[in-house]
Amino acid sequence: MDDMASFALDAAQITTREAVLPDDDSKAALCVGALVSGCPNAFVDFHRLATAGDGFGDDAMTAETAFALRIDTSAPKYVQPEEMPTEYARFVRDVLVDAEVGDDPAGVSVQHAGNTLAKFFHEKGDHEKACYFINKDLNRAVAVGDRKKEVTQRRRLALEREAQGEFTASAAAFEIAAEICERHANDDIIGVAGDADTENDGDGENENTTSVPFSFARTAQTSNADVARVLYKAASSCVGRGDLAGSENNLEKCLLACGNAGPACDHVLEAATFHELGLARGKQRDWTRAIDLQTAYLRACEIVGDERGEGVARVARVSISHPPHSAD
Repeated sequence: MDDMASFALDAAQITTREAVLPDDDSKAALCVGALVSGCPNAFVDFHRLATAGDGFGDDAMTAETAFALRIDTSAPKYVQPEEMPTEYARFVRDVLVDAEVGDDPAGVSVQHAGNTLAKFFHEKGDHEKACYFINKDLNRAVAVGDRKKEVTQRRRLALEREAQGEFTASAAAFEIAAEICERHANDDIIGVAGDADTENDGDGENENTTSVPFSFARTAQTSNADVARVLYKAASSCVGRGDLAGSENNLEKCLLACGNAGPACDHVLEAATFHELGLARGKQRDWTRAIDLQTAYLRACEIVGDERGEGVARVARVSISHPPHSAD
């Protein structure tokens, strides 16, 4: 008997031996139940979600994985993924099993189940598990070369990372979405008539869904505006933990993203970035750059009619033009 046949026999014997009553809600029993139902994929997904501390699944992020995702697991606000509570384990298992049992060659039921569980875990505040299902959808889109679906899922992933407080990882996901859209902007011309795809950042059933036809060019601008917004948050987070160099770096990138956003640019955020980066450059005694940034801040405030901001900008320019004498 070869190894695979031996493994199958052992698994069958264990399944039979450990079969439990239908109302047994222990996670071990629910796992066995997925196998008994003939749903190996549901078993794998449920096992990853239901276990913790065993070195397997989303509860055990390696340093290499964290680096690739640009997630700082040492950040003060980072929360390690926790084992799924028993109270809703049966609901999760049943959603997975029901989707796999159905006769659905196109995989629509499985995708719908993933969207349902991503939303469920998002509402529970378990963003790592929500990302798990978003990533599964993303991987399917990449595998079949569906660029529109890929962009939508990358944006969903970015929003989930943002909700998690992982702003650098969020910005990276938005950046990839923007880059894909920029490469495919010319595709908007093809199929302008009758293109039924719509822009949304969710599963097609939430409040973010719109009836606007999908546009790579427009989504590129929106994604760049999102990059700027998240990087501004990242800069503030860096200040909070005393990483002034990191804050300045994020503000510089934020300005670039604002420029790439075009009509989607948030000019209030752009103005604030000019000001804060100007203050940072002043602290570094880069007077020329600091004055240029505060001048840009002044112009931006004049455009939006922010009289208070105009006053702040003028005071900042004066202080930079007449810096305090150095002690040395």
